[in-house]
Amino acid sequence: IGELIDPIASGTITEADVLADFYQPNVYKRTSDDQITIAKNGQLPTFMQTPPPLFPVRPAGQAVRVLAFGDWGSGLPGQKSAAAAMRAEHAARPFDFAITLGDNFYSDGVTGVDDPKWQNVFETPYASLDLPFWAVLGNHDYGGNGGGWEPYRTDAQVAYTQYSAKWHMPDQSWATQLGIASVFGLDTNAIAWERGADQIAWFPGARDASVGPWRIVLGHHTFVSNGPHGNAGRWDGGNGGSVFK
Repeated sequence: IGELIDPIASGTITEADVLADFYQPNVYKRTSDDQITIAKNGQLPTFMQTPPPLFPVRPAGQAVRVLAFGDWGSGLPGQKSAAAAMRAEHAARPFDFAITLGDNFYSDGVTGVDDPKWQNVFETPYASLDLPFWAVLGNHDYGGNGGGWEPYRTDAQVAYTQYSAKWHMPDQSWATQLGIASVFGLDTNAIAWERGADQIAWFPGARDASVGPWRIVLGHHTFVSNGPHGNAGRWDGGNGGSVFK
């Protein structure tokens, strides 16, 4: 289903490799001597081409409680303390589902579905939270210490959906119905880096086809912010994301 490219001699990806190969369809990229991964927009295996079925979180008209958090995947004591607080709140007033807002695995994402971070940073800290976790990507999930030069690492987070009953990331961007909410997960990193044309084309149709009554759009970058990174369209002083401004 794709062209097999010769291994990169050093076993690493450079910025030039990303710019040349990141959005070529139907192309496989060998990122090390023993690893082949799918480049962005490559042909997915059959089992990953069909999105997961929608499921009712609550009957229509009933409230839905959502746990949302981001910049979380450090494995450090602060994450564990936050996880303990989540468990306590869930025991007192149960959540219906959870949403992660990116930077799921510091500082360079994950290398595959068997990366130890899955157990150490995700499965173990949240083992007692019996919830579906719907996830979007942050810049650190793209590797390169947040610089985004290893996009193959995001494919591992999509693929892990098939290995976990808890983790849900059908694609780098996705839409689903969760109870009374139509939820859209965007890859705002691609938008900020002006590589988001596919999402720009997809989003209006997905939004118009949704049933609501609530419509929630998720992304790693804030749309309006009082923090140092700035608002949409001017993230960190750049022009990326101006199409959503």
